[in-house]
Amino acid sequence: MGDPVLDFMVQVRTVRVVAWAGVARRIGAGLVLAILLGATAGVAFSALAGARRTASAYPRLQAAGYQADLVIAAGGDPAEFDPTIVANAPGVAASGVVDGFAVFEILADGTIDFVHVPALLAPEDGVAFSELNRPILVQGRLPNPHATDEVVESEVTEGLGHPVGSTLDLCLFDFSDLGALAGGDPTPAEQRGFVADHCVMRQMRVVGVARPDADEVVLHPTSEGQQFLIGPPAFAAAPPKPRTFSFVQVDLARGADPATFVNTVLDREPSDTETTVQSSSLRAVVVGRTVAPYVRALTFFCIAAAIAGIGVMGPPIARWAAVTAQERRVLAALGLLDRQVRLVGVVRSAALGVVAAAVAAAIAISSSSRFPIGVARSIEPQPGVRVDLDVLLLGAGILIALCVGFGSFAMSDESGQRRSSWLIEKLQSAGVSPARLLGIRGALRGPRSGALGVTIAIMAVASAITFQSGLGRMLDTPSRYGWTWDALVDSRDVAMAPQELEALRATPIAQSVSLGRRVSLITASSAIEAFNFTRLRGSVEPLITAGREPRGSAEIALGQQTMTRLHKRIGDELTLRGPNNARIAVTIVGRTLVPLINVSQDLSVGEGALIDRPLLDRVGGAHVALALVDLRPGSSIDDLRAALGQAGPRLAAGTVFGPTHTADLRGYDAVRGTPLLLAGVLALMGLGVLGYTIAAVTTRRRRELAVMRCLGSLRRDLRSSIRWNAIMIVISCLAVALPLGVALGRVLWQVFAQGLGVSDDAVTPLLALGAVVTATGLSAVLLAIVPGLRAGRMRPAEVLRGE
Repeated sequence: MGDPVLDFMVQVRTVRVVAWAGVARRIGAGLVLAILLGATAGVAFSALAGARRTASAYPRLQAAGYQADLVIAAGGDPAEFDPTIVANAPGVAASGVVDGFAVFEILADGTIDFVHVPALLAPEDGVAFSELNRPILVQGRLPNPHATDEVVESEVTEGLGHPVGSTLDLCLFDFSDLGALAGGDPTPAEQRGFVADHCVMRQMRVVGVARPDADEVVLHPTSEGQQFLIGPPAFAAAPPKPRTFSFVQVDLARGADPATFVNTVLDREPSDTETTVQSSSLRAVVVGRTVAPYVRALTFFCIAAAIAGIGVMGPPIARWAAVTAQERRVLAALGLLDRQVRLVGVVRSAALGVVAAAVAAAIAISSSSRFPIGVARSIEPQPGVRVDLDVLLLGAGILIALCVGFGSFAMSDESGQRRSSWLIEKLQSAGVSPARLLGIRGALRGPRSGALGVTIAIMAVASAITFQSGLGRMLDTPSRYGWTWDALVDSRDVAMAPQELEALRATPIAQSVSLGRRVSLITASSAIEAFNFTRLRGSVEPLITAGREPRGSAEIALGQQTMTRLHKRIGDELTLRGPNNARIAVTIVGRTLVPLINVSQDLSVGEGALIDRPLLDRVGGAHVALALVDLRPGSSIDDLRAALGQAGPRLAAGTVFGPTHTADLRGYDAVRGTPLLLAGVLALMGLGVLGYTIAAVTTRRRRELAVMRCLGSLRRDLRSSIRWNAIMIVISCLAVALPLGVALGRVLWQVFAQGLGVSDDAVTPLLALGAVVTATGLSAVLLAIVPGLRAGRMRPAEVLRGE
C-alpha cells in the first residue's frame, strides 16, 4: 500500500493540472464569460449599494446636523409659552429655545418684497442651531453669539442676490399691524407708509449660507425652498420687536420615553398655548416613504440583474467549466473518484468567479458617484465616490459561490436515456411527422437549466407587467388614492369668512360641498392631522376603506400608514391630546384616506385621521379651513377658481387644488416605468437564454439529425425539427411561467397597496400578457432560423464519424 498522504497530494496536483490545462485551452471564452458575468454582477452590486446609499442619505444628514428628537412649539400666544417647562421635563438631555420674528425685506426703492418673505430665527442660548439642529453651511460661518447684526441665510435667499458679506435691510413688525396694509395688493405709497409707521428697521450682515432643511428638499422638490435667516443669541436677548412665535428643540436622554416627556409638558403648559409637537422620528418616517420608491426601484434592478446573471450566464459557465469525456477518462485512469473529478469543474468555475467578482467590484465603485438618485441626491451629506464594503464582500462571496455551483452542476448534469414521454407517444399515434416529433422530443429531453432560465425570465416579465398595471391604475385614478372629490379648497388654516362660505354654498359650479375642519392631535410623541367634515350641499366625503366611519366623541378612523407607525389596528384603543391638552381615549373603528394637502407640511398617503364633530369639540374645536367639492359635469377646476376668487383673495387660484399626489406618490409616479423597464431587460435576457437553449439542444442532437439526413430527410425537415423544438420549449415554459407570474404580480401589488393604504384591487393586463405570448412565440421561431440553417448544411458522415 502506498502513502495515503502522498496519494492525496498527487490527486490534488492532478486535478489542478487538468483543471488549468482546460482553462488554458478555453481562456478566450472564459474571459468573455467572466467579463459578461462581472458586468451583470456589477449592475447588481451598483444597484444594491445605490439603494442603501439612497435610503441612508436622510439619516446620515440628520446625524451630521445633530437633529433634535422633538420640537415643542406654541401655536397660540407665544407670551404664554414657558420654555422652562420643557427644559425641566423628565428625560431631557439638552434643549434650546428659539424665538421667531416676522420680517419683510425692504427693497432699494423703499417698498416691501412680498414675494420672498423669510422668517428670522434667533436662539436664546448656545444650544439651538449649535449643539442641536446645527445648520449645514455651504459657505461662511455661524453668527458671532455676541453680535446683533449677523445672520446666516438659506440658499434661496442667497440666490436672490445676497451673497456672503452683503447686507439685508429688514423690517420687523407685529402680525397685528398687517391690517394697515389695505387689500391684498397695496400700492408703493401704502407700503412705504407701513414701513414708516409700523416697522423697526435693522440692517443685518450675511456671514454664512446654509442648506434648507432636508424635509423641505425631499417633500417639496419643485418649490423654491425655505427662506430663513438665523440670527445670534444676542439678538434674541434684546429684540427690537416682540417675538411672533417660539419653539424649543429637545434632545432626549438615552432610554427616555418620548410619550412620558410629551405628556408631562402638555400637563404643565397652559391650555391656551395650543402646544404642538414635531417629532424627528415622524419626519424620518415620512421622508423615508418619499425616498422608498427610488430605493425599491434600485432593489428591483438588483434582483433583475441577479436573475439575468443566474438565468443567462449559468448555462454557458456550466458548459465552459464542464469536464470533457477525454479528461474524465484520464482522471479515472489515475484512480480519481467521481466526486474528485467534479472538483475539476469547481476549480475552473471558481477561478472564473474570482475574475468576475473583480470586474463587478470595479464597476460598482466607479458608478457609486451616481448615487443617491431622485430627491435623496440633493440631501446626500457626502457626495462622490463611496465604497460599500458590505455589498462588495457579500456580493463577491455569493458570486463565487454561484460560479462554484454552476461548475458542480455541470458535472452532475449527466444526460442519460429517459423514458419516452406520453406526449410523444400520443403525437406519434396521431400521425405527426418524424421531423416534428424529433424536435418536440428534443425540447422535452433538452437541458433543464436552459428551460428553467427561460421560465424564470417569463415569470418575472409577467409579474412586472401585472404589478405595473396595478400601480399605473392607482396613480391615474384619484379615487384609488383617496381623492373621491374633484377639488379641494384650502384657506391655509385661516377661518373661512362668511362670504366665502356663502360663495361655496351658492356657486352653481359645485354639485356637492363638504366643509372641513383640521386639528393636530398628539398621541405618545407623534402628531396626527385629523379632519372633520360637515355636508354643506350634496354628499362628498373621504373614503372609508375598511371598517366604518367614526361616530360620537370616542371613535376615530385612521389612515393605514398612521396605524402602521402607531402599531394599531381597527378595534384598538388610542389616547389622544388636542389643542386643549385634555387626555381622551378613543377607539379605532375604520381605515380612511384623507386630504393631506397643507402649505406647511406634506405627509404621505395613508396618513391622518377622520373624526366626528363631537370628538372635534371635545379636543378643543377648530374653524372651517377647507372644503371638498364635487363639480357639475362640464365644469373645471379653473371655473371653480374663477367663481370663488370673486368672494375674496384667499379663495383665489393658490388655494384651490385638483387631484394631487402626496410626496411618496410623486416618487412612485417618477419611477412608475421601472417595472416595464425591468420587464424589458428581463425579456432580453430571456431571449438570450432561449437562444442559447435552442443552440445547445441542436448541438446535443447532432447525431439524431445526421441519422435523419441519412434516412432521407430533407433540409426543410431538419429546419422544421429545430423550429418545433423551439416552439415546444416556449410552450412548456409559458404554461408554467405565465400563471405563476401573474399570480405573483397580483400578490405583490396587493401587499404593496395594503401597506400604502390605497385601493388594492389587482388587475390582470390581458392585452399586455397576450403580447408577451405572441412576442415569445415569434422570437422562438426567429431564433430557430440560424440553428436550422446550420443543421441543414451539416455533413452527416463527418458527424457520425466523430461520434
